[in-house]
Amino acid sequence: MCGRMQVGNKLGRLRGQIDALDRRIVRMLNARGRLAMRMVEHKQARPARIPARERQVLAHVAALGRGPISPTRLRAIYKAIMRACLAVQVEAWRYRSGG
Repeated sequence: MCGRMQVGNKLGRLRGQIDALDRRIVRMLNARGRLAMRMVEHKQARPARIPARERQVLAHVAALGRGPISPTRLRAIYKAIMRACLAVQVEAWRYRSGG
């Protein structure tokens, strides 16, 4: 097998692994979104967004960052995740409220 084919096969395998991880990540994000929807039932009069809780989550995630993705980038990713989950909560609240 020539060198280019070996590199192509290795890249194909790595891409396949990334695709599998992406599927897992999407499943986990949807699970997080479902939990966010369920929280609407328990928040009732509380605000949907609680900045102190967001800071706590971001600090926790940054502390877990021991890999090639820096704590700063992890915080940015999680800010986007939390915005998406907040949007899910707002939509669920509107649905429950008949709006």
